[in-house]
Amino acid sequence: MLSSYAMREADRRYCALTPTFGKLEFVGRGALKPKAKLAAHLEPCAIVELEIIRGRSSTTVIGVERQYAFRRASTSVDHRLLVLTSLSLLDKMMQPDEEDTVLYGELLAWLHFVESQETLHPTRSTLLLGGFLLRIMRHLGYDSAHLDESPRHAGAAILIRVARTAPYDDIIALPLKGADVEAFAVYVHELLGYYVPGYADRPFWVGITSTTCQPIVQAL
Repeated sequence: MLSSYAMREADRRYCALTPTFGKLEFVGRGALKPKAKLAAHLEPCAIVELEIIRGRSSTTVIGVERQYAFRRASTSVDHRLLVLTSLSLLDKMMQPDEEDTVLYGELLAWLHFVESQETLHPTRSTLLLGGFLLRIMRHLGYDSAHLDESPRHAGAAILIRVARTAPYDDIIALPLKGADVEAFAVYVHELLGYYVPGYADRPFWVGITSTTCQPIVQAL
């Protein structure tokens, strides 16, 4: 699940990323009721199979089966905040019903990497999340040429180039300077503000550093 929010008295609207239908929005009828059976499986940190029905005015989920749960994101505050922040920003970048198997695979790779980390340091989490966001923006066709990568931020320029393409294991192993990571984060923040509707002025790193009738489809 990318996001969810309450609607009416007992329903909830969900948004999920699927490999075959892209970003899919649907309603969980009665999901806010204490004994709702489907709601427990519609967690953001899991891969699930959805059975949905498309009506004239809405799409409704009628069945959910959990395939895989990202355990660390369910038990660790740092992991959960990093995952939820990345999902929320990805939700803002995408339009509904646009198939994108590459983007789905990119998200899977990111979630499995976060799951593999025993601990997360705020500085490295900022760099990693920035790298994930740069990859997503690059894949979606956003051009970053208008932003200045000046020589006085040479260290940040290196981080930007590496974070766009290198494996996450290589990124997390980089020797870091606080000033370079700060300049890198500001660059990503400005890029998001320029291209992503609804991003607003709240920097992407705030959330992760403040605490330290369709058949079944697979979805995140």
